Amino acid sequence: MACKVWVLGLVWLLASSQLATAQQVGERDPTRPLVVANDQTTRSVARLPNLNLDFIRYSTTQSVVSINGDLYQRGDEIRGWTVITIEPDRVTLYRDDETIVLSVFAGLNRSTLKEQP
Repeated sequence: MACKVWVLGLVWLLASSQLATAQQVGERDPTRPLVVANDQTTRSVARLPNLNLDFIRYSTTQSVVSINGDLYQRGDEIRGWTVITIEPDRVTLYRDDETIVLSVFAGLNRSTLKEQP
């Protein structure tokens, strides 16, 4: 029993030292998705608004959404974006031929009207 514990400890020590060495050398985690950034994606990410969807209070008569701690209704503006629709699980915002969707279940989705069929 003591021999098995000693062997497992040795294996753990060797594995952790190899991991530290790989990270110091700059090797990439093979399970991490490969992301290639170019100037266009860098500019696009820099332009993304910092809008955090807190909650949606959906109603057939008057829905309300909380974004960054403030309440908004359909037609209200937040940082230049106009609230177009409020659905039970998402909010659609519009600005300059561009729409973004804040979803309860996912992050920010962005599209332009030109990309839509």
